Amino acid sequence: MSGLNSPIGIYQPLFNEAIRDYLDPGFITLDWLHNPSPELRELALHHYISQSRIFERHNLTGIVSPKFFSKTSLTSREVKDWISQNPGREIYCFNGRPFVPYTCYHSVEQAALSHPGFEDGMRRVCRAIGFDLPVELGRQTNQQTIYCNFWCASPSFWERWSQEIVLPIFELVQSDPHLASKVFRKMPYYSPVPVFLIVFIYERIMSFYIQLKGIDAAMFPWSEQRILGLDWLPPVRDYLANNIRWIDEIDRRGRWTSDDRTRLADAYIELLSRVDIRLNGATKFDPNNPDLPARRPPKDSPA
Repeated sequence: MSGLNSPIGIYQPLFNEAIRDYLDPGFITLDWLHNPSPELRELALHHYISQSRIFERHNLTGIVSPKFFSKTSLTSREVKDWISQNPGREIYCFNGRPFVPYTCYHSVEQAALSHPGFEDGMRRVCRAIGFDLPVELGRQTNQQTIYCNFWCASPSFWERWSQEIVLPIFELVQSDPHLASKVFRKMPYYSPVPVFLIVFIYERIMSFYIQLKGIDAAMFPWSEQRILGLDWLPPVRDYLANNIRWIDEIDRRGRWTSDDRTRLADAYIELLSRVDIRLNGATKFDPNNPDLPARRPPKDSPA
């Protein structure tokens, strides 16, 4: 691995040899061929980074999946350039699903559409690990939302996040085995490799953690043009083109009425009547192998 002691240490896991050609040469390859807990995805990787103290090697440390380029169209050079242009923050976030804030009021509402009972499960996990969510969950835009665990952070943040969130989640197996049996279970997913419910809960906790703890976070700016420039199924692209501007205008105004929320919900329900939104992931992976990304990052300009 190169860059082991670089100021910005963003890793990509090599979990099988087929994925090697899809890794960005400007990120650091992490040998994950043994992949002890594939059903835990980045939660297992973050636990490994925490336990091995990898985050102490760099000023900023993170790990992004091999699908990072397919989901964001961002190269390692663009990522590091943006970080350099916005120095001094605790954490830098790159939302891997920038369309979601244009479909639902907040990330838990979105998850509940696919997983009934999701909010109750997430609240139970948060209470069990000592991180209570507010009774009313507020609006989350791309300035408050981080999906796919695409982030890198300072050693002090990693220390705090590991102690307050990652380790307590792993301790649930002993501290609350009944709850653990409910959330460490397989969920329907497009990939042949199973994924546990706790993974979806975990990735959403970060957005609320940043908001509630007052973390000094830099959120990558997703403009309308940049969002529409990503790969989308045609109905999803049409939906975004028709709805981004009025949703952005309400967010600029800073106040959502009940009518606004109904309008958003109705628009999304209409989209779901035409396309299974879960299929949107099909533009991010190889149709012949969902574990492979749809696109390879450029190889000629590593950061």
